[in-house]
Amino acid sequence: EGMDNNDKELLMSHMNFEKKFGQSAIFVTSTLMEEGGVPPSSSPAALLKEAIHVISCGYEDKTEWGLELGWIYGSITEDILTGFKMHCRGWRSIYCMPKRAAFKGSAPINLSDRLNQVLR
Repeated sequence: EGMDNNDKELLMSHMNFEKKFGQSAIFVTSTLMEEGGVPPSSSPAALLKEAIHVISCGYEDKTEWGLELGWIYGSITEDILTGFKMHCRGWRSIYCMPKRAAFKGSAPINLSDRLNQVLR
């Protein structure tokens, strides 16, 4: 049968969140949690799968996440600007130090090194 007004409003609200944050149910749900975090029913395997989905190249296409909320592109300091912008909007960072090194390599630590890296 047809939906009542509350169901329609709930569906529209969910669609608006998907347009803003993308189509990750766990990510969208986490944005609604007062203190952030992940839904208690999420398993580590499901979280890993969602994390891989959210970091994929196409995740932000056709969402406000790609245009308004997420990464800043086109700047040599896009990582710094992105972090600053997200913190200004109320997002919080966490420090992650896994037992096994996640990434190996080096990154420039100042603008001079970054400009030199771009020239290479």
